[in-house]
Amino acid sequence: MKIRRIPLAAAVMAAAVACHTETVHETPTETVVTDTRPLDPVSGRGGVLTLEEFVSRAGADGLTEIHLAEIARARARDEKVRELAQTVLIDHTRISERLASIAASKNLAVPNALPPDGKEIVARLTAVGEGEVDREYLRTLIDEHRKAIELYGLATTSSLDPAFAGFAAETLPILQRHHEEAERLAGAGGPD
Repeated sequence: MKIRRIPLAAAVMAAAVACHTETVHETPTETVVTDTRPLDPVSGRGGVLTLEEFVSRAGADGLTEIHLAEIARARARDEKVRELAQTVLIDHTRISERLASIAASKNLAVPNALPPDGKEIVARLTAVGEGEVDREYLRTLIDEHRKAIELYGLATTSSLDPAFAGFAAETLPILQRHHEEAERLAGAGGPD
């Protein structure tokens, strides 16, 4: 659980805006807001996100997206899927570079190799037959971007360093566009 000490007026406003996700405890001199949103629906961990966790997860997710996009760009049959993969590749390369720059300024390390789950995801796409690359890439892109949107969304509302919170807020619309385009392509009867 994340506990923040904030003035009473700000706590009342925060409670009014997000009453379903925060519990407000008042004492005569201060108000404590406890954030109860889940960080990870699988683990059920509370809505606490450290800088190190954000940098590690965002960096690993970015590397995974770059590898997936490279595979899809080279192997997808549908031109629209290849175009989306190219866009994802360019955007995630820029996002990863920006994350690394901000992290370096705070003396934090960004992953430079795929984590085990990223390797599994990339191996799964690599292993599918030629006729299934488009569909599997879109399915994976939708799933991975849903997770990234959740992570970056949490980062925008957590008490992270302002540079990281701003980075997350700027990146979130890009991730949402990728997700929406992948859903559109997958929902339009799938790739040609």
